[in-house]
Amino acid sequence: MTEISHVLTGIRSQQQISSEANSGIQNSLKTMQAVFEMILELERKITLINELVSGNPVVKPEQVAELINPADELIHKITAIMKASSSGIGRMSEITNEAYCLSKEQSASMDEISNHMEKLDVMAQQTALFSVELTACSELLKEEAEKLKSSTSVFKTID
Repeated sequence: MTEISHVLTGIRSQQQISSEANSGIQNSLKTMQAVFEMILELERKITLINELVSGNPVVKPEQVAELINPADELIHKITAIMKASSSGIGRMSEITNEAYCLSKEQSASMDEISNHMEKLDVMAQQTALFSVELTACSELLKEEAEKLKSSTSVFKTID
């Protein structure tokens, strides 16, 4: 029974890890979407800067600065998000490793349970054979008892 409870505990742990991994994946997807939107915004700002610089021979520095400063801020935000995401990726790796280890333990426990079930099956078959043999012996003893009874019936007992 301890193997079965060990397997059940492993399954519960895997469900918990799976739930945590799912949550981590959802958070990663949201983060990636936010980064993607920031990159698109950054691309728009760079395009505007290029248009401003290439289309006008006399560009005022404040016009470029108005576009570069927000672009620079976006780059810093993206960098910060990517750094924060790397810790999440590390945790996802830990979760994957935990799930792998639990799966190996569960597999070993299932093998152990399977071995015990095979032993029980052999024991059940042996018990069935013993039962058949006992029934046959019982029938023989019954027949022998009947023969003894009939052969001793000729004798009279004195009270």
